[in-house]
Amino acid sequence: EMREALQHVTPGSTILVAEATQPHGDPVKNLALSHAPCLALLDRSSFVSTAFTVSGKQVLTVRPAYNALADRFDGDPPTLEDLARARAAPDGAKPPMFWARWDSSYDYVFVLYTRGDPNPLPDALELVHSGKGFQIYRVLKDEDRVEPAVASTL
Repeated sequence: EMREALQHVTPGSTILVAEATQPHGDPVKNLALSHAPCLALLDRSSFVSTAFTVSGKQVLTVRPAYNALADRFDGDPPTLEDLARARAAPDGAKPPMFWARWDSSYDYVFVLYTRGDPNPLPDALELVHSGKGFQIYRVLKDEDRVEPAVASTL
């Protein structure tokens, strides 16, 4: 199912892998799903934040242009709550994490361990696919956001 869902992802894009704030599903099945977004490396020539790039442990290296977007320390992906907090934080107070400026650095957010949850950040994310245990969101850029019309009074 993940391979089919990847057809909604623009080739060459950047993908941040995140987890539901309240994960759902069987822990064994969730473990199997945890690396499924890396199929985008092969199928869409996309950068994936959780690719196997930990120096001294894994074999892949990240091109310099993407270095700041990679999980270089093999940590847990951020939760949706983490992303909301980082987005709301002023520049000087953002967490010192690779995903701190996710809304301007990535093209998509893959959220793992979901069950058809509602969009947690509709002003920043657009759902493009909801699958069994995961959702794919496109990150809205400034040009995607429609400003409400201002009523004029004469």
